[in-house]
Amino acid sequence: MQRRAGERAVGAAAVALLVLGLVACSREEDDPTLTGEVPTTEARESTTTSTAGSTTSTTEPVCPPVKRHLEDDGAEHEGDADGDGRADVVQSYPTPDDTETATLLVDLAAGGGATLELPSEDLSPTTLLGAELLDAPSDPRDVLWVRVGSGAATTILGLFHLDGCSLEQATFENRDPVELPIGGTVRTASGATCGSLIDPDADLLVHEATLITGREYEIVTTEYRWEDGVLVLSPESAPTVTRSEDLSEVTGFRCGDLSL
Repeated sequence: MQRRAGERAVGAAAVALLVLGLVACSREEDDPTLTGEVPTTEARESTTTSTAGSTTSTTEPVCPPVKRHLEDDGAEHEGDADGDGRADVVQSYPTPDDTETATLLVDLAAGGGATLELPSEDLSPTTLLGAELLDAPSDPRDVLWVRVGSGAATTILGLFHLDGCSLEQATFENRDPVELPIGGTVRTASGATCGSLIDPDADLLVHEATLITGREYEIVTTEYRWEDGVLVLSPESAPTVTRSEDLSEVTGFRCGDLSL
C-alpha cells in the first residue's frame, strides 16, 4: 500500500512539471515582450547620464580679439559701441612703430572688438574725445567723437561708429567724411550741438557764425539726421538764419556729457 501511494505521488509530480514546462513554452512563443534582450534599469540610467554629460555650452566672442593699450600715452573712455546695453572700452593711442598714425580701438564687453588707424600729427595728435548716444532710441549705439586735426583757431572733430565688427568714419550724403570745425576767430566761428531745433527727428545741429556789423553775427544753423553712419540733411527744415551778438550757444561742441 505504501509503495503504491509513493508511486502515485511521483506520478503526480511528474505531471505537474510537464504542465509547467508546456506553459512556459507557450508564453515564450506568444508574448513578444520576452523576445530578445531586455534593457535593465541600470543600463537606461547610464544612457541618460551619458547624454546629459555630452551637452556643452560655449560663448564665442562676437568680433575678432583686440589687444587693449596699457600705456598712459593715450585716451580711454567707456561707451556702448554695439548697442547691447553693456559698457565697452574705447581707446585712442599712438600706433606703435608708426609716428604718423594713431589707433582707435573698441574692446567690446561681448568679446572681441575692432581697431582703425588714423592719420595723426605731432602738433595736433588724433585723440578720442569720448562716446555718446546720437540717435536715441532708433540707434542704441554710441558714436565716437575724435579730434582728428586742427585749423586756424579751430579743432576738427571727426565722427566714427562701429559697423558690425569694423570701425567706420561717418560721412555726409555726398560721401565726404564728417569733419566739423569747432572754434573760430573774431570774424567767424563754428560749432556743433547734439539735438534738434525745428525737426523733431534731427540729431545734430551745426552752427556757422559770421560777423556782419560791429559786434553782431549772422548765425546759420543746419539740422542733420543720423542714419546708420551718414549725416543726412533734415528734410523737414531748411537752415535757419538768426542774428546775435552772443555766440555762447553756437560755438564749441556739446553732446551729452561731452564738450569742447
